[in-house]
Amino acid sequence: MSYDVLTTAIRGRASHRKFTADPVPDEDVRRIVESGINAPSGHNRQPWRYIAIRDRTLLDRMAETALARQRAEYDRLSPEVVKELSNFEFYLQHFRNAPLVLAVLVTRATDPLVELYQERDPAFTRAEHYDTELLGVGASIQNCLLAAHSLGYGSCWLTAPIYVAQKDLEQLLKVPDGFNLVSLIAIGRPTKERRPAPKKALEELVEFRSEDDGALRR
Repeated sequence: MSYDVLTTAIRGRASHRKFTADPVPDEDVRRIVESGINAPSGHNRQPWRYIAIRDRTLLDRMAETALARQRAEYDRLSPEVVKELSNFEFYLQHFRNAPLVLAVLVTRATDPLVELYQERDPAFTRAEHYDTELLGVGASIQNCLLAAHSLGYGSCWLTAPIYVAQKDLEQLLKVPDGFNLVSLIAIGRPTKERRPAPKKALEELVEFRSEDDGALRR
């Protein structure tokens, strides 16, 4: 693959939240998930699992569960906060209208490097934001998003429903022991074209360090 082809796919992908009713065939589901499971992961543990959901009743139950869980908190919150959260309800449930939703699961395992250090020094402290399983799952999800885009589908990576109602959704999906639901991916033919969200300039996000003097340069 050429660099131009790759970057065109990466830069052209956008988040879509409205889809046509056209189904996603089994073969395309397999292609998308196969792309996801070929992502890199720490120690190649491949901590992800996927549940492909096309059952409209189940998707409606999932959406209503997330909404109910958030609304159950409204009585104890100020009217101003309730208004803000009410405006956010769309993002808890728009996946219900997607022809396909992938539920992304992750399993936890102690990092061998951390185990090694802790054997030598029980007081060893893990680095902040050091989570190899979630880093791997993020790479897997990105592969799914790009594969869906390459097949002409729109997609949206959702985490808000999980933040609000993770355990309830896990029960609905019968998530196996040892796994947690960490994301949903809504996929379908988009109702209209969307431009990708604007990104920060490269100069804001990268620094080059000189071997000669260690100085920073942009």
